[in-house]
Amino acid sequence: MQQLAAAVRKELLARIYHLHEEWTAGMKLACKHGCSTCCTQSVTMTSLEGQGIIEYLRAQNRLPELAKILAQRKATRFTALTTNAFAESCLLGMEPAGTVHEEWDYTPCPFLAEHSCSIYPVRPFGCRAFVSTVNCAATGSAEASQLVITVNTVYTQIIEHLAQGQHWGKMLDILACYLQDGPHHNKNDAEGPLRRAKPLPGLIVCREEEKPVRAILERFMEGEVFGQPIRAILGIEAALQR
Repeated sequence: MQQLAAAVRKELLARIYHLHEEWTAGMKLACKHGCSTCCTQSVTMTSLEGQGIIEYLRAQNRLPELAKILAQRKATRFTALTTNAFAESCLLGMEPAGTVHEEWDYTPCPFLAEHSCSIYPVRPFGCRAFVSTVNCAATGSAEASQLVITVNTVYTQIIEHLAQGQHWGKMLDILACYLQDGPHHNKNDAEGPLRRAKPLPGLIVCREEEKPVRAILERFMEGEVFGQPIRAILGIEAALQR
């Protein structure tokens, strides 16, 4: 995985985005254009996703806009575990060695323009996973089935697996990393706001959800990318048995 070509990672990420959008399209959701209650600065993502945003902004000549946004952002002390680090602790029956959840920052996302996402085609999975069956602005919180939450978590784990060795953290911190130093700079993660993405240790899925989750995973892993079987590229079969 460490030597996996960037183009292959990008294609697999696009496949996850497409399949997730296809899956949620049949749901009765309250989410609609102009709904931006969940669009905050607490969204986390990987460097892999950050690269897509950087490329999109560069193509639109918007990197100066990003530089201005980053110059105005608040200092961050981010201590949360990555999704796969948390899953690993759970699978080993250990107490997580770090914070699982950070206090939520409700500051609106700087990429909002009149309550709409200005980077919508390349928004990270953390944004795509925010779906609700009720109007969040009216109720004060989102609602989703446990299966939706589980599937979102599984896809999040796989995206982290694809980005393993790169960085994971809040969106603006990841973008700052890319804009200033690239995705592999040598910043001491223990002292900064970023964490290293980890490989998939296994899934935490209850017995009732195992069958539908396996079906969704099978759909993702079927086929090839650039002539390579996706199963072979991922190398997660052993992890999926844990």
